[in-house]
Amino acid sequence: TFLTLSAATAAANYQPDSLSSVDNVLDVTLTVDMVTSLNGTRTAPGYNGSPVGPTLRVKPGDLLKVTLINNLDPVSDLDKELYAYTKDYSADAVNRTIILNRLDSIGNIYNATHGYWGLNYMNLHFHGATFDPEIENTRDAIDGGGESITYTFEIPEDQAPGLCWYHNHFHGTAQYSMLSGLYGFLVIEGTNDDITAVPEIAQATEQFLMLGETLTIPETTIPMPFFPVVMEFSWEAVTNGHLGPAYELTYSKGETVLFRAASASVEPAYELTIDGHMVVPVAYDGYPVTSINEEPTVTVHAGSRAEFMVKFDTPGTYEIRRAAWNAMIDGIEMCTAVFGIPLEACISFDKEVVVATIVVEDVTDGLMLSYPPEELPGYNSHLIELANQPSIKTRQVGLDQAHHYPIFQIPYDGPFVPPGTGFGINELLFDTAYVHDEIEAGSCETWELTTNNPGVGHTFHIHSVPFLVLQTDGVELGKPAWRDTFPVYFNATIHVCFPKHDGYLNVHCHMPSHQDIGMAGYYQVVRKETNTPTKAPASELISSLPTTSPVTSPPTKAPVSDDTSAAVLPNSNRMLSFFVAS
Repeated sequence: TFLTLSAATAAANYQPDSLSSVDNVLDVTLTVDMVTSLNGTRTAPGYNGSPVGPTLRVKPGDLLKVTLINNLDPVSDLDKELYAYTKDYSADAVNRTIILNRLDSIGNIYNATHGYWGLNYMNLHFHGATFDPEIENTRDAIDGGGESITYTFEIPEDQAPGLCWYHNHFHGTAQYSMLSGLYGFLVIEGTNDDITAVPEIAQATEQFLMLGETLTIPETTIPMPFFPVVMEFSWEAVTNGHLGPAYELTYSKGETVLFRAASASVEPAYELTIDGHMVVPVAYDGYPVTSINEEPTVTVHAGSRAEFMVKFDTPGTYEIRRAAWNAMIDGIEMCTAVFGIPLEACISFDKEVVVATIVVEDVTDGLMLSYPPEELPGYNSHLIELANQPSIKTRQVGLDQAHHYPIFQIPYDGPFVPPGTGFGINELLFDTAYVHDEIEAGSCETWELTTNNPGVGHTFHIHSVPFLVLQTDGVELGKPAWRDTFPVYFNATIHVCFPKHDGYLNVHCHMPSHQDIGMAGYYQVVRKETNTPTKAPASELISSLPTTSPVTSPPTKAPVSDDTSAAVLPNSNRMLSFFVAS
């Protein structure tokens, strides 16, 4: 099904549709169709005919029921074969890893041996919510052609309120999903420890900002299946499903606004500024800040959320700007040393962009609120209990990058070639059949996070559980802060507590450009009295999913005519290994 977004949708102050629970129930259907948007420049999968999904608003104790219907074309026979192979835990592990992470036969990125398959497979991840990971189950996905799945969650009474979001999470397609608009907000609210219970915040104008990018295959309106990190400057900023510079917000003189922003970015952090204004951050990842300060900028890392207040006292036109991002690789000397490119700018995101235009009118409308708020609520009682629960184990988790062959577990015994690159967890590329370790259900642990590429700031994320950041880059936080997504530049230490039920937890970098190619892995939560096997049999699929026959030999390489990446391969041939010399 193809749908076209009408021009009227781009009106000033556009926000996604909002759906709230009634009588403690929110029953919603999300249909996935091809949607034409961005002034006709993009045709991509979207929810409910829109380039951004509806905002879902629920309260602790509510029942949330989300039915996902995939109206895209059914996947190809080759995609079915590849998907079945990744689900066959008896299949060759190297081939399975190459297929899952869209790599070539020696682990290179940007030249997938089997093409960028699986773009029409769909599932949902409810990012920031402490939902049962076995109900969410991002290990599996549904085909197109009208297949559906229903997720039913009883939102825990002790769920912390805050700003969450949902998005497609079929491994290997995260970049395509973010460039398409397969995302929406999830707001958990209605308690006394919700920041919106503060009078100064409750009376402010609420404005959601879903921040992302658009980049299409040359000469088409189809999103790229990957985002070249070097020398690709044709991308544009997208805010709430509209091109950034044209996205207009209109306010009255003296109006105070609560911006509720999420980053659906493919990779870079969003360092935001508003011309002529200071901002007051009030929450990150839905959790209240520990001190209230006016700041010149606010940063929203990939996958994370930031909520901040601004008061507009002076009529005029202002722009919300996103700073250039280059992972500390800029200037002729660095670009030449790392990529062999003698230019001032070589990283694709190294350009400033406008994400919205604000018009402040010379009229006074509504209350003149005190600003900023004098105080915010503390963490909810459940988080305080978790913070005080003792850690039973210290665990090291690496967000690792390979700079040469062999790339982690992919064998290589060929002739000398230029250095390669790969992204993994604990020096392993993502493999559905591999579980990094078992975790005792209901326990808390101390995790020491490290990375060997400090310029990037990999955004660490665990599904279904928040964590308390204790120190970052060797410096203890004066006031530990709760997060569910956090940038790791050199190292960080976190206190993390796990569900009391069994399940697989996906741990990954939330930069889709890194997640897609292997920087992800599973840990398994196991109740102490059970003896659950570390590797789940391939037959353990969601009951509503169609069955597939296991494949015991490597699938045949896709012919060029069937490869969705064919149109971009000439462009990708000029790509060099990312950060090979960093």
